[in-house]
Amino acid sequence: MTSLAQRTQHAWPDGARCVIGLTLDFDGTSLERGRDQLPYGARSHGRYSAKCGIPRFVNMFTRQQVPWTFYVSGYDAEESPDLVRDIARSGIEIGSHGYLHEGVDPGDAEPELLERTHKLLADITGIAPRGWRSPSGHKTARTLNTLRELGYVYDSSDKDFDLPYLLRYGGQDAGVRRDLCRGRLLQPHRPSPRRLRFGLAGAGRDRRKTDRVHQAS
Repeated sequence: MTSLAQRTQHAWPDGARCVIGLTLDFDGTSLERGRDQLPYGARSHGRYSAKCGIPRFVNMFTRQQVPWTFYVSGYDAEESPDLVRDIARSGIEIGSHGYLHEGVDPGDAEPELLERTHKLLADITGIAPRGWRSPSGHKTARTLNTLRELGYVYDSSDKDFDLPYLLRYGGQDAGVRRDLCRGRLLQPHRPSPRRLRFGLAGAGRDRRKTDRVHQAS
């Protein structure tokens, strides 16, 4: 049996001993809209992301010169194109995160949704996304085949290992790296600006939701 120490040996660039990837899901009103809900009142959390949460994070990351990745849905990009453009201009990577934050398998509609979001992000930012994170954790071989055809090089949806690895399905390498695999020894939570306002209230509970993960070269 291969030991955990042997399985976690990895040569990082420039002799680095450890690499930490910091990521954040935009999670605007796409979640509510995808459920046919109005994003107001008790369901207004998503509006906080674009109005307050995301701009604060962008300012903080650019001020501290910290590399980061935002995962943005196509609908949120349509709703806040200037903000998404500002994120890209600041040097922060933008990854794809579904169109309407789909919570179930979109079925045969999935390839079109993936392509729509890919085109939206590329057109708005001028840079085609290379990374994808499932909005629900759901994916199939159809998902990965479509991502590969669109030119994606990594999938950030899983939580089962500390290091990057190549996924195999159908007896073949998928060619899509899971380069942000959040193992159980790391923080598995997905931070979202819609939760930020509760964490800043003083309890500090959302500070534990900072996404600390290993990032591939």
